[in-house]
Amino acid sequence: MENGKIIGEIIEVSSRYCIAQSYELYGCPPIGDIVKCTDDNNEEIFGVVTNISTTSIDSGRRPNPKGPGFENVTDIYTENPEIEHLMKTEFNITFMGYKSYNKFSISIPPTPPKIFGFIHSVTEDELTTLFSDSNLIKFIVNSNMDLKDDVITLTINKYLNYKKTDKDEMIRFTNLLAQALPDQIQRITNIINNLHIEEDLN
Repeated sequence: MENGKIIGEIIEVSSRYCIAQSYELYGCPPIGDIVKCTDDNNEEIFGVVTNISTTSIDSGRRPNPKGPGFENVTDIYTENPEIEHLMKTEFNITFMGYKSYNKFSISIPPTPPKIFGFIHSVTEDELTTLFSDSNLIKFIVNSNMDLKDDVITLTINKYLNYKKTDKDEMIRFTNLLAQALPDQIQRITNIINNLHIEEDLN
């Protein structure tokens, strides 16, 4: 997904999370990805995608099957172009940090973004800044997110793979995780066992 691209708008918001609708059907980032919310104020609010749903625009109607007779799902969409206009994709975002007057903070924002605020993919520089803050791991493992440890593992995967993890970085991460989850050895073990590091650790 293009860095910094506007991908949707906020349709529901509270102090700790928001729900956004993507402009394109299925056009949202995967669970665990970090996105940015803006609304013309001085703050830029960052959050992690925790849930994705695709439903009918008409809340009182479910879609009906389009088959039989199709060999794959792509054919269904090709033969029924109206689907793009009758369905919507929404995604939940749990806030994890904000930038105000060029200063980043790992925390929920003092003021949540506005309804119809924009959702952007984040730039490489923004990811670098967020992931370099040692408070990030502690914040996300102790946050009250949907799907909890599943999302935490996906976000940490992004963190480790983005930094092109080597053995020293993995040791540093494990120490941060242990500090964030004292006396929760089984939970730490489960998170580490579910990580999928793209590079071999040398």
